[in-house]
Amino acid sequence: PALVILGLTLAAASVAAACAESGAAEPSPTPQPTAASASVIQQPDRLFTLDDLIAAGWKKSKQLDAGFVPAAVEVWYGFYSRKDIEVRVYASHQDVLQHGVGPAEEVARSSYRSDFFKGSAPNYSSYMILGNLILLCQFDVDDCEALTANVK
Repeated sequence: PALVILGLTLAAASVAAACAESGAAEPSPTPQPTAASASVIQQPDRLFTLDDLIAAGWKKSKQLDAGFVPAAVEVWYGFYSRKDIEVRVYASHQDVLQHGVGPAEEVARSSYRSDFFKGSAPNYSSYMILGNLILLCQFDVDDCEALTANVK
């Protein structure tokens, strides 16, 4: 048994030394989204309601506590074309820009980190702004844009 342990230790040390000599680099971290790549702004001069999104096909599922989202009037979880879309309603487009963009970017950035303990919580990788609304998009901003293309 001692010989086996010694052999395994020497083999591991040899592999580690070979990797160090070959210049094997650490994998680079996953790039984080920026405001330019993670967001789209549509119709900044218009005020929207949840009814506008519902008429476009968004399915309202559950109201969330707006107290955790600075300056939000309401926060709703729902879906469109089998994709999760969270909607954050603000009083104005200016409120979205002043209070909503930072938290939306944080949500999008955090979704790039893998976490075994997140379980089945929605995971949003991007967001977009529609007037006075922020839409958090499950996979890609294209999922939200497909919805907003149907808003009248």
